[in-house]
Amino acid sequence: TLPSRTSTKAFVLHSIAQVISPRILDKEHSSSQPPVVDANPSFSGTPHAPTRIITLPPPVPGQASEQLPNDHEESMNKRLFLDFGKYNGYNSGPTTMAFLVESQRKPISEIRDAVFDVLRACAAKEQWGINFMSACGGFFDFLGNRHTEFNKEGMEWKFSVIEALVNNANLLIVIKNNEIIEKLRLMLTEGPFYVPYTPDGPVTMNS
Repeated sequence: TLPSRTSTKAFVLHSIAQVISPRILDKEHSSSQPPVVDANPSFSGTPHAPTRIITLPPPVPGQASEQLPNDHEESMNKRLFLDFGKYNGYNSGPTTMAFLVESQRKPISEIRDAVFDVLRACAAKEQWGINFMSACGGFFDFLGNRHTEFNKEGMEWKFSVIEALVNNANLLIVIKNNEIIEKLRLMLTEGPFYVPYTPDGPVTMNS
């Protein structure tokens, strides 16, 4: 069960995301040095969103990769994702997605950013992560809405989810709605900070 203290809860969520799919931090935007895997981040609560968050995509089906987990490790990652929703009171349906959606409704940036980190990790998985997202009603509408985040860090964390999805070759296998795919690709091209004009204010996942 997640702790009640906000900073500790955010830390746990970020840690879960890091286990499922490690973040690759490219702070310098330089090709002269390889990206560093943030395998042991030091933060007391929510880390500041780095200049760029990169998630290694899964391989094209049939293509071997030494960087990817074996079947047992991947099964454990999926179990971790499912169980932390289950043990926080969500015992039916896509339990963890229900927990994340509920958490995303709260106007606490620290928690929202941590939730995006878990969603980023989920989006990077071969197919099961995208399947859970697809089964969550209204999730892609929320992800495609540019008016949900209030600050630079939140926009970057949300963009990391979009980037992980678009870079995942399994997106085309799981999602059959071309409108969703094209919307995500457009948002990737536009970058994290593009905000079209609208008279409406920020919204949450249940808006």
